[in-house]
Amino acid sequence: MGSIDKMGVKTLTTGTANIRKKIDSKYLQFVTGQYSGLTLSTKTDPNAAAGFTLENNSLTECAWDGDDAAAIVLPAATRGDLIVFRFTAQCDGTANITFTTAEDESYEVQSINIYSPLDGVSGPGPLQVGSDIVTTQTLGEIETVVAGDNTLTIAATATNNQTNKGAELGFYCVNDGKWFVSWKGSGLGSGAINGTFEFSTV
Repeated sequence: MGSIDKMGVKTLTTGTANIRKKIDSKYLQFVTGQYSGLTLSTKTDPNAAAGFTLENNSLTECAWDGDDAAAIVLPAATRGDLIVFRFTAQCDGTANITFTTAEDESYEVQSINIYSPLDGVSGPGPLQVGSDIVTTQTLGEIETVVAGDNTLTIAATATNNQTNKGAELGFYCVNDGKWFVSWKGSGLGSGAINGTFEFSTV
């Protein structure tokens, strides 16, 4: 169902939701976690330990295990760009990984709600853990990104964390020079949020 106004803008109506402007396809990918069409890149644990720069409109699968510190850099942010970083190893070696924006750029002001399963079963989250659907969750942390923050630091906390295989970070640019961030944790052990998961200005 829908209608077209005098400016030729189509209004789509679904229940009580009206859409009156173009929605970028990469934004839909960012909010839904469906990343088809992105360029696939594979990085090893040594690649991460050496540090590297992500590429725009790509999905990087990285086997960093957390034994050695890793410094990842985002490229310049241009409106409509999307980047995904996926952990493909059990990342619990206690070292830190940082995601830093390009020079003179930053993350968008936002809040990230991080949930942990209550049943203590390992596996991808937050909605599905192992082969079971998690119906009870606890809010492990609300991480606030303030103006000027340009670095995200995550500790590969041992035993209980959300950086198990399958965890994902998404980065999407609405305004040039800034990145929105999404997080999908994958629980190891209790699935508790990592000891360090924070944004800062460096």
